[in-house]
Amino acid sequence: MDPLAGRGDPGWFATAVREISQIRVRLSMTSDRAFARAIHMNPRTVAKLNPDHPDATLQYETVDKVFKQVGLLLNEFGDDQSEEYRLVFQAQLRVYLAYTNEMYKPTSREKRGDGKQQHSGRMD
Repeated sequence: MDPLAGRGDPGWFATAVREISQIRVRLSMTSDRAFARAIHMNPRTVAKLNPDHPDATLQYETVDKVFKQVGLLLNEFGDDQSEEYRLVFQAQLRVYLAYTNEMYKPTSREKRGDGKQQHSGRMD
């Protein structure tokens, strides 16, 4: 069962939690505290991205900063990390697309497609 289901989390945040969780598993950093230390962020912020108990109060900008810090962490590894860079970039892009998709949902008027206001039928 998906721990994010039914919690009222925005879709972009659920995507972010899944993507960051996969990155953490690939980097063998499943501990919130160890991951927070590695990316130089507050452990409470990182804990909000834990898939077992996510907290959707984080803003998109904070999640984006986590991705940037992961990129810097990969730099510190020193080895050829081009494949992991690619995977992190793709994950960041998926979160961005989910975020922008939610930010620019069409209004009810745009969904109707006519661009006209409905009126009550009265002619004044």
